[in-house]
Amino acid sequence: MALVAAILCALAPVALLVSLKAFDEAERNRAALEASLSRSAQALAQSVDSELTSSLQALKVLSQSGFFQRDRVGSLGRLLHGRPRSDWDSLVVIDSAGAVVVDTAPARVAAADVGRLKALHARMLGTRAPLVTRAIGAGSPGIAASPGQVMLAVPVLGDKQVRYVLGARISEATWVFLAAAAERPDGARVHIIDEYGEPILGPRADQPNGATGAAYSAAHKIASAGWTAQITLEAEPVNQRSRALLGERLLPVVFSLLAGLGLGLAVGWPLVRKI
Repeated sequence: MALVAAILCALAPVALLVSLKAFDEAERNRAALEASLSRSAQALAQSVDSELTSSLQALKVLSQSGFFQRDRVGSLGRLLHGRPRSDWDSLVVIDSAGAVVVDTAPARVAAADVGRLKALHARMLGTRAPLVTRAIGAGSPGIAASPGQVMLAVPVLGDKQVRYVLGARISEATWVFLAAAAERPDGARVHIIDEYGEPILGPRADQPNGATGAAYSAAHKIASAGWTAQITLEAEPVNQRSRALLGERLLPVVFSLLAGLGLGLAVGWPLVRKI
């Protein structure tokens, strides 16, 4: 027994050192993954924020045009049917009474959206500030006319009153494009979540194609809208790869330890018996 203990004492420090390095490598890989997810979420948030900020700024510039200052809104509607920005699906103008005077969307879309536009007008009268919304009414959970559709709106003021509300619809295709352009780890899902916790892009966690178990995740706020950009990666495949890599590192250590012990006993045991 003394010989076995001596051999183990000689081999154990090396085995321990190699094992600690293997566990340290696994921890560094996990930290690198989390850092990558965080960078991806931040980059996506910045892309979405830039898109929203740019669109709001364009609406503000348009709201200061002569069409509104001279009450030539009808001419504006005829001019804008060609979509002034490729990321805008359509434009809407609502007058001070809440009537929709211009809507460049197809008739079926415009008709389905009347209630939402009235609610948007009511909110604008209260805030008199640019809005990014999917809500039917003030404070209501986000509900879009179609998945991922968002309405941006700015007030057109005159004599300290809201004379018009100018809005632009942005479809889900814009967010899909931004998500596709975002660099992220292989297999990671992209989510854009509104201020009510409803998905603008990406499945809900309780949907069949959503995240069903533990996941690595990183999120970043989208300042201009109060939304959240989130990148998630299912944990189990990552953990399986990590365990497999750890096994590859530790298996030679165990084999070397047993081989060293066997060799030590084979050489040392006959000598010990002669003493």
